[in-house]
Amino acid sequence: MPVFHVFRNRNILSPCLLPSYDLYDSSVKQFFWKQQPVPCENWLDLFYVNKRGYITMNNTAVNISGYSNIRCEFRYITRVTEKEMKFSDRLLYTHPSYLDGDFIHMECYDKQRKLIYNNLHLNIDTKSVYRSRVIANESQTDLSVYIVDIDSLSRLIAERKLKKTFSYLKSELNAYILHGYTRIADSSYGNIMPMFTGLKAGHEDQAGVNNLPYIF
Repeated sequence: MPVFHVFRNRNILSPCLLPSYDLYDSSVKQFFWKQQPVPCENWLDLFYVNKRGYITMNNTAVNISGYSNIRCEFRYITRVTEKEMKFSDRLLYTHPSYLDGDFIHMECYDKQRKLIYNNLHLNIDTKSVYRSRVIANESQTDLSVYIVDIDSLSRLIAERKLKKTFSYLKSELNAYILHGYTRIADSSYGNIMPMFTGLKAGHEDQAGVNNLPYIF
């Protein structure tokens, strides 16, 4: 059975002190177990997106696969609605090229047109971002703030199960952990709206997105 705690700060002039729980307290230890790692396919990706955003053939993987003279085609994937995706025309891969989109579907065939590679690749299309908006320079009054939000986990479970992630955030990025934050839904939208506006998801239909009281 899930356990819910409601905290009320009776003195509104004093700070709200959140309790500090032991991540491995004996009362909750029975609810956690170590899962077996998910086995990965014994197959290297024939393509990868490099740091500059170029889709590039992994020649080492192609040689290991034993195939030669393969033909590869890819299509851009565009999100139209929540449930509808649109594919572009097929483009023949001939050399590393910059991806002017976020997602592509790559397929490769051998001499007999047998499908030997079928995979999705993603890219952060920074060029389109820079073309569409002006990025201000960081200063003492205009700070660059990155918010890392983990949707489907509470903070306590995330600290238990994602030790390497939390270690990197704190030791490498000097991140500040929001100890009072936890998920309230199973999707990005349902969690981000309350954090950014203080309102439940769905209220933007009443106020309009541009009129919401964003924290930034």
